[in-house]
Amino acid sequence: MTAIGSILPRAVTPETRISRHGNECPHAGENAGCPVVLLATARYSLVRVFGRMAIHLDFALLVSPDGLHALMAALQWTPDLVVLDSALPGITVEQVEAGLARDARTQSIPRVCIMGSVRPAGPSSLSPLPAA
Repeated sequence: MTAIGSILPRAVTPETRISRHGNECPHAGENAGCPVVLLATARYSLVRVFGRMAIHLDFALLVSPDGLHALMAALQWTPDLVVLDSALPGITVEQVEAGLARDARTQSIPRVCIMGSVRPAGPSSLSPLPAA
């Protein structure tokens, strides 16, 4: 298995791809047949979380840093799932959604919009469960 640090990008670019197979095209070579998830976010914390999931759950992760690149990547790669950060720079989530809905290649792709923040896991971020 590839170490997480060796494949997680230092910066999110329109070309960022993450999978346990490295930074290859998600529809070629070893990645053929594995699900492809497009994550549209400029937040590195979300890229790290989804990158770790991609490695452990064996899916290819395409990362787009803004709404326009997300729309272009979805049209080019036709991923199995699109995950949109509600705080997308550039065009809004609603505009990305409208663009995906207009094109026959992307109309049926499931889409999820996420919001909130990602805190580092660790003892300091865990709260005890309330007593029953």
